[in-house]
Amino acid sequence: MKNVFHLLVFLCAIYSLAQAQTPFVKHQIIEKTRINVRTNRVTLASISLNAPVSGKVILRFDGNCIASAGDRIVLAASDDTNWHVNDGSTSVEPSNSDVNQNSFSHSRVYQVTAGNHNFYAIAHNYVETNGNGEASIYGILTAEFFPNSSQPTPIVLSKNISQTRIEVRSTPKVLAQQTFYVPAHGKVVVRFDGSCHATPGDRIVLAASNTPNWNVNDGNVAVEATNNDVNHKPFSHTRVYEVAAGWHNFYAVAHNYVERDGNGEASIYGTLTVEFIPNASIPDVVTRHQTINKTFLEVRNNPVELAQQSLYVSKKGKVVVRFNGNCISTPGDRIVLAASNDENWHVNSGNVNTEAITTDLNSNSFSHTRVYEVAPGTHHFYAIAHNYVERDGNGKASIYGTLTVQYYADGACDIQLPNPSIMFAGTEQYEVNGQEYTRYEIPVTNYLAFPDYLFEAAPDLPACGLNNNSARTWVSIYDQDNNYIYGFCALGENEDLKRIWFSVRRGECPPNVIYVTLTDRRCGKVYRSNPVALNCLSNNSNQAKQEAKSDVNANFQVYPNPSSRYGNTTVTFSTSTPSRVYLQVFDLSGKLLYNLVASDELEAGVHNYSLTDVSLAAGTYFIRGHIGNETITEKLVVIE
Repeated sequence: MKNVFHLLVFLCAIYSLAQAQTPFVKHQIIEKTRINVRTNRVTLASISLNAPVSGKVILRFDGNCIASAGDRIVLAASDDTNWHVNDGSTSVEPSNSDVNQNSFSHSRVYQVTAGNHNFYAIAHNYVETNGNGEASIYGILTAEFFPNSSQPTPIVLSKNISQTRIEVRSTPKVLAQQTFYVPAHGKVVVRFDGSCHATPGDRIVLAASNTPNWNVNDGNVAVEATNNDVNHKPFSHTRVYEVAAGWHNFYAVAHNYVERDGNGEASIYGTLTVEFIPNASIPDVVTRHQTINKTFLEVRNNPVELAQQSLYVSKKGKVVVRFNGNCISTPGDRIVLAASNDENWHVNSGNVNTEAITTDLNSNSFSHTRVYEVAPGTHHFYAIAHNYVERDGNGKASIYGTLTVQYYADGACDIQLPNPSIMFAGTEQYEVNGQEYTRYEIPVTNYLAFPDYLFEAAPDLPACGLNNNSARTWVSIYDQDNNYIYGFCALGENEDLKRIWFSVRRGECPPNVIYVTLTDRRCGKVYRSNPVALNCLSNNSNQAKQEAKSDVNANFQVYPNPSSRYGNTTVTFSTSTPSRVYLQVFDLSGKLLYNLVASDELEAGVHNYSLTDVSLAAGTYFIRGHIGNETITEKLVVIE
């Protein structure tokens, strides 16, 4: 009955964890200079995301790519180290040796189950290879996780777009549509990005919209082929809408209605993503935005603040700042554009660039993203433009787009986790550099109650010595006087908690009592274990050890063995003195299935424990007894 109660408590804890989970974001900055992307696909960045429940991941890769004329560089956000044609990638190509920078954006949305998942930013040059095969790529890979839920939580919808040689001249062409019911007031972020192939002379207007049409300036972006060869153009457009409860429609739209000297056809590959964020019900996910509509703006003298959003947060978290849209400028000017947390910007990954090719080919789409760790308080975020290098134009730019600011509270900080439960699991002798030691094993028995994401690498937190990627949560061992004994700062998953230990030189005594703490450095939480008493085992007294071992081994039995899965299996043993006793059941892989007995001091005598409440399928198991200072293991065979 006790085991059933503990199982119910564990299941309730897991259920509460799933219910408490809020969306979160992970990211990786990319700064790669002159890398060879021709021979093989190159993984520029990877993100390992542990989903606590099933949900969706919005994966985005955007930034700036510099390459040599004649090379078409394929770029992709992907859930494998490959990429896929058309909507599975985007591509950029320099117009010439001077205009050799392109901003890009590629998104994918993946349905994920609970567990660990890996995502990647990929680059490759495998067609149009008349350049040197090198590329400098600066940007960011973001993975935003949204749990599935029946509650009015964020809703994520997406549609991949793969339209080849479609006619876009007559009327606005709806490339994709999302229709869904919104359960409460909130905001909807609609984003349409990818790649457009068209013929020279046609300017293709592309828009994320809440109507099958579009609006001028900030309501769309425009791309135009340089020539018959350089005809692949990346784009990114975002709109944010306030919505009430009810049904709503959102669209990805294309049209060619001005500059129509081509054939009026376009091939468009990309993704329409729609995110609904409730206003009041989820205070831990907040979206702010500002549309930008700046015409003939002087951007040469100083960095120009195009938009600003201020955000107050009550607890620590992350803020994703995105600035995308369209820039029209004069030839000879390179316009730097940036999403930033100050009124300035930073080189390489801290901005993207656009440049007009001719007075006619003067419109370029762009996308820039930054992710910032924030503490409680008020924070400011900006969209910035500047023209400070390549200034042969008139120094003016018309910029239309959207600054979006999305805050994700560190929801894991709200989850109530139990304190770790430890036990003494025996000793092991070993030697290092001629010095003999005794290792004391003290595993955390309720390790499954601690999510794997607690032990993910945290390069943004203080390093552990020379390890800049130490874990978010550190494990420390203390004695009865609260003196630090030993610790672990690079555990990778919760199962590593089963392998906690410390050692003393052989012949020395361990502390009388030890306990363990788990320190979640991101949330500032400390979980303290139960104390465990340790006897002073004289490591030089082999006779005493053998006598104790003989006393226990002679009486430790598991019977009947083999045992029927429906029968009554009993573990019996005797102790001559009061002793610590722990009985556990493991499967063949070493996975702990049951804790049968946990007693800091069991009285001397004969003890019998029935496995009546333990459900074991037919197979082979191990019954391990930690009795006093000895560990004994017996094999148990269960038959039908």
